[in-house]
Amino acid sequence: MHGSRAIGPAISVIIPARDEERHLGEAIGSIANQSFIDLEIIVVDNGSTDGTGRIIDIWSSREPRLRAIRLERPSLNASLCRAVESSRAPFIARIDADDVAAPARLQIQYERMVADPDLGLLGTAADFIDSEGRVIGFTEPPLSDRDIRGCLTTGCPFLHSSVMMRRDAYLASGGYRQGLNLAEDYDLWLRMAAVTGMANISDRLVQYRLHSGNVSARRAARLAISSTCVEAANKARLAGVPEPLIDGTPLLRKALPILGISHRDLRLRIHYGAFERWYLTIPLPYSIKRRLRRFAVRLGFRPIFTWALGASVLLSAVHKHLVRARRSR
Repeated sequence: MHGSRAIGPAISVIIPARDEERHLGEAIGSIANQSFIDLEIIVVDNGSTDGTGRIIDIWSSREPRLRAIRLERPSLNASLCRAVESSRAPFIARIDADDVAAPARLQIQYERMVADPDLGLLGTAADFIDSEGRVIGFTEPPLSDRDIRGCLTTGCPFLHSSVMMRRDAYLASGGYRQGLNLAEDYDLWLRMAAVTGMANISDRLVQYRLHSGNVSARRAARLAISSTCVEAANKARLAGVPEPLIDGTPLLRKALPILGISHRDLRLRIHYGAFERWYLTIPLPYSIKRRLRRFAVRLGFRPIFTWALGASVLLSAVHKHLVRARRSR
């Protein structure tokens, strides 16, 4: 264990929450029970209308390291910015309110970052779990700075819920961009890449929960559009031209010409992204699913993604109808 610190904690862990009463207690508990104890927990209640506030109050009464911030439904980015501004540690860690951290997660990340002063952004691999906590897959992220930079040009190589950031690198990059409500993490990593070293740990130190809220087709479409604009913004910065964003709001009509893609290409991105998030919920090892996906794309079967998405939505609707009918008996 590291030595004592004179001022403030070593790590600030930020947990934004909105209507997460079902899983929030487990998320907080996974941080409170870390082997690394020199930390503070900042939970942002983002205008919840369920029992989230009660869960936070219960934990606040028994966990002195926890501080609660209550806001009236701002954007996720506004919540994250407020939490970082309130934090006191030189290292900032993130976890979502429905995810779970392994007991040694923060210890492993802290020791790695202290040992490498040039490392400002460090993520980990993760297990995918369903709403009941069953493992249904896992991630295999790029590990080295070089491989991560290669992946950043076309997608996000970090799981937001797994990252630890050096505060100085976060501030030097400009922090979370206000006004960007999706792909805010991808946007931040691209800007941090210009000021610091990056890495992922191969150990699966987080359990990332996949459920109906974060695999929906509507969310996938919005995420694909935001990610496209973030990708275009990065290309614009490198070229020294204006970004396709106004106060953080994506401007798709300006982003597409920067990337040289058509609306048809964008639709394919949306369909592919929607299928990808649904595909992650299939109970097969992620390595197998990745190979199947590559094989399908190589053979030109990309349109099957659209069909599979539609089928999954239909099957989900039928399942919900049957469940409701069974409960009404």
